[in-house]
This record gives sequence, C-alpha cells and structure tokens, in this order.
Amino acid sequence: GLPVSISVKNIVFENGNIIYEDTKIGSKIHIKDFGIAIPAVYLSNKQTDVGVSLKFADGGDLNVKVSVNAATNDFNVNVGLKDFALACGKPYLNDFIAYKDFSGSVSTDISVAGNLNDVLSSNVGGIVSVDNVVLTETSGKTIGVKHVGVGIGKANLNENTFIIDSVIVDGAYAHMDMYKDGKTNIDVLLAPLNKKSAAPADSSAPDTTAKAEEAKPEPAKKMVAKVGKLYVHNTKVSANDQTLTKPFNYTVSGITVNGSNINFDTPCTVNVTASFPEGGSVSVKYKGALSDIGTMDAYISVKNLALKHFSNYSLHYTGYPISAGTMAFASENKIQDFNLESKNTIDIYNI
Repeated sequence: GLPVSISVKNIVFENGNIIYEDTKIGSKIHIKDFGIAIPAVYLSNKQTDVGVSLKFADGGDLNVKVSVNAATNDFNVNVGLKDFALACGKPYLNDFIAYKDFSGSVSTDISVAGNLNDVLSSNVGGIVSVDNVVLTETSGKTIGVKHVGVGIGKANLNENTFIIDSVIVDGAYAHMDMYKDGKTNIDVLLAPLNKKSAAPADSSAPDTTAKAEEAKPEPAKKMVAKVGKLYVHNTKVSANDQTLTKPFNYTVSGITVNGSNINFDTPCTVNVTASFPEGGSVSVKYKGALSDIGTMDAYISVKNLALKHFSNYSLHYTGYPISAGTMAFASENKIQDFNLESKNTIDIYNI
C-alpha cells in the first residue's frame, strides 16, 4: 500500500556502555556490550528484523528479536533474559519492605505476537523462571526459594484469557516468628525503611462524581484462567512463638502440593502432603471449583503427631508439660451451597 519502497540495510551498533543512576535512592544499573543488529529496515511489504543484545554488569544477558511488517503492522517480539541479577532492584525495595539483603536471578523466554493497531490483542507465551531467591530479614533470618518456573501457554488482555501450562516450585522455605510485643516477623518486614506519607486531599479539585456515575463502563469479558499443572515440593515452614514462658519452635517439612486443571469454572483437585517431626504426617485433599467456594469436598488426615513438641503451650497455660503421646485426626467435609456436613475423629494415644 505504500507509494514507494524504501530500505536501509546493515545497521550495526557495537560495544556500547550505558550507566543509569537514580541518585535519589542510590540505584545504579550498568549495561555493557550493548549492541543492535538490523540487517535491513523496509518501509514496504517486507519484514524488518531487529536484534538487540546486552549484558548487565551485575549479572545477566538480554537478547531481544523484533520482526515488524511496515505495510501490515504485524509484529513478533522475542525476549530472552538469562540469569538477570535481582539485586539490581534492592534500592527500590526500601519503599516497600524492611530487609537486610536480597539476591536471586530471573530468566525469561517470552514471545509476543500481534498487530501494532491493536496491541492489547497480542498473544503472549513462553517461560519465566526465578532461581535461588534469598530475602534476608533485619534479624538475619531468611525466606527464599530455590526455583520457580512458570510456563505461559497463552495470555491475551483483550480476550481476558490467561492459560498457564505449569507452575513448578522447588525448595521454598519460610518462617513465622511471634514476638512478645504481639508483632510478627511479617509485621517487621512490611514496615518499609522509606515510609511515604499520604498526600493531603485537594479541596479545590472539581467534583467528578456525577460524571463518573453517568459514564458506565462496558461489562468486562469473562475471564478465562487455567493452570494446567501445579507442583510444589521440597518446601518447609517453621513457626517460632516467643510469647510463651519457654519459646515454641516447630518445623513442617517435605511440603508437597499437586494440582491439575485448576480453573474458575470446573471442579479441580489439589492434594497437599507434609511431614511432622518424628514421623508424623498430614494429608489434605481438596476438590471444588474456585468460582463456587460454597461447594467443595475437603479431607484432612493427621497421623502420628508427637504431642511433646507442643509441651511449651501446655506448660504456659496449665503449668504442666507434656512428655509423651501421639495424636491422629481425620476430618471429612462436604460443603454444598455453604451447608457443611463434617465427620471428625480425634484419637490421642498414651498421653
């Protein structure tokens, strides 16, 4: 459709260095070996290919490939990011959390295909992974995960469609500490170092309430969201209660979560298992649809729970410790339209 055909060939930019500094918060990002390779730019019904590559001084490589047709406005973008160091974002975290250190890396292989005339209708797919993430709290304790991988089958904002092929979590660990002042380590973590005060309301601003009421937005398209596979393993969580006469410490390890076909409309199944100290275990089985939380089946089974680990609670509230005993607990629950039918069995042995 263009009256003339124009092409510019062999555009190359090599060995560039870019340093971005945010002096307000002390952030610095150094990009080295920045390069652009464009075999040809066509202002006609031919495809233009652009390649961008660079390295981050703190760790990570980025490669971007872009294909655009100037006549049809069709485009395709592929973003390959390998082992980008998340530590680059540490100065910005001070606005949100209070922490001591943060490390980890992120990698992506994402493709975006669409048309420049309607970018929101583009289809996005690919893989995103995060590895070796460690958040060190001000106390010196850590929260982290060895690997998180997300496979994106299709994401389309205009269609309100989000299809996730898989979510894999390996080696996650966390802890909950309760202090004598009633706060937890989460309260401390969520108290940012750089607290921002809320801006005062502007009394001179025009009243737009009436206009907002008149303009009724179009109803949103029904969201289609699905996770084909959810798998969590090698995960552990620790609890530490310092409010008692003698502090309580307990760790649940070997947490495994298995789920498939997780979506809003049709029933899905999620199984959770975990291990307690001295051979105890817990198993949870859930079946239901996320769109109808009032109807579901849930089964919980606890076996060989050693009660002596909870002795500090007994000592604190009754004055007597627990030296021996095990507990088993089984609970079968059926919920139909928020009506619960529950069958429970508790067995305590040799307490």
